[in-house]
Amino acid sequence: MRHVRTWACARRASLGVLLPIATLSLITAAGGAELAAPAAASAATARAASQSFGRATEISLPADAAAEPGSGLYGVACAARGDCTAGGAYRDTSGDNQAVVVTQTRGKWARAVKVGLPSNAAEQPYAEVNGVACTSAGNCVAVGYYYTVAGFDQGFIVTQVHGKWAQAVQARSPANASAAGAGLQDVTCTGAGSCEAVGDYTDGRGHDQGMAVTENRGHWGQARELVMPSNAAANPGVFLTGISCSKAGNCVAVGSYDNDATNAFFYVAVGVVESGGTWRRATQLKLPRNAAAHDSTLDSVACSTAGHCLGAGSYDLAHSAYEALADTESNGSWSRSAAVAAKPRHATNTVLDGIGCATARLCFGVGGYQSSSDYLALLLTWSNGRWGHAAGVGLPANADTSHPQSFFYQVSCASDGYCAAVGYYYDKAAVTVPMAATRP
Repeated sequence: MRHVRTWACARRASLGVLLPIATLSLITAAGGAELAAPAAASAATARAASQSFGRATEISLPADAAAEPGSGLYGVACAARGDCTAGGAYRDTSGDNQAVVVTQTRGKWARAVKVGLPSNAAEQPYAEVNGVACTSAGNCVAVGYYYTVAGFDQGFIVTQVHGKWAQAVQARSPANASAAGAGLQDVTCTGAGSCEAVGDYTDGRGHDQGMAVTENRGHWGQARELVMPSNAAANPGVFLTGISCSKAGNCVAVGSYDNDATNAFFYVAVGVVESGGTWRRATQLKLPRNAAAHDSTLDSVACSTAGHCLGAGSYDLAHSAYEALADTESNGSWSRSAAVAAKPRHATNTVLDGIGCATARLCFGVGGYQSSSDYLALLLTWSNGRWGHAAGVGLPANADTSHPQSFFYQVSCASDGYCAAVGYYYDKAAVTVPMAATRP
């Protein structure tokens, strides 16, 4: 296993399973609408916006999927109304964990297809797509990681042109990388042939570092290390999971790092700003005052064309519960993170994993929450600068209703306000099945 991307309903590629919130452990293509300044918002309006997502749809897996495929969708991007692309992972009949992509055209989801991995992929590739970005319908980029014949993880990039997916290529890690592993977690594009992706890699000292790789005029360069705050542990254990850009060369990446010199693996939310093509030193984010001293992260971020960004994640409360978290960035400065109080009734351990914006004043956060012994997908609305009421989602008819488990990993909105959220749910046989819900 390489990483657990999030500490709620986490996936383990090597096991091909999805874990509920009860197994919490801390080991992104967000919309580009202009984010409005904070203002009073109607709770009723926010609630209605959240609930405007329709009943989730089961996504059909490739024909070689195992009876218990341990599958889910982890990234999504919408280019236009009814035209979105998502990616994730599943287990095939040989027991191998494969990366998968699926396209929605004119509102209808096709059967998912297996990603053709680089030629050095191992027979058991433990592969998954983590992030997707699209510049127009049928023209997208997906990133993730896979296991090589040499016995290490590497990041991959795969491109879709006019609806056809090419074979994935291995991402080029920074010059100081060891062979011990790398992976890409999210990607965003500002135009055709102009994209950036973030992830992590192991350097020559065996330390886990953050990295960013840029596509310029259709050519992907070599990744660069992103420097963590000066209080980072000797092994900073960086895990960057989200990126969004206001324009080419002006981006924000988010995730977590270890700032404990004792190497006790305390992970703290971090943000990194790129300006004019240069990445600055990362900033440790200030947590809410009721936060524990460790375990927080921003998992996703959405930036406007004006350069204002909204991030979403989760943090550990002082009394060992988990709460959704939000933060804003503007002109290189981060606000103090704030707890997102909006949650369904009886919800505990609420987490946000993805964020996307439909308009200048309307964004959606997705994730999950615990209610007694049930684990349920979550939709939250950010309207006019405030987080409104939370809503669940109607699951497909074959969902397990006795002990339901579901989770949304990411949400994306097209410029016309059409949105899609993706994740997984348990069917009546307690098998993890990928799902997508849309907001017309």
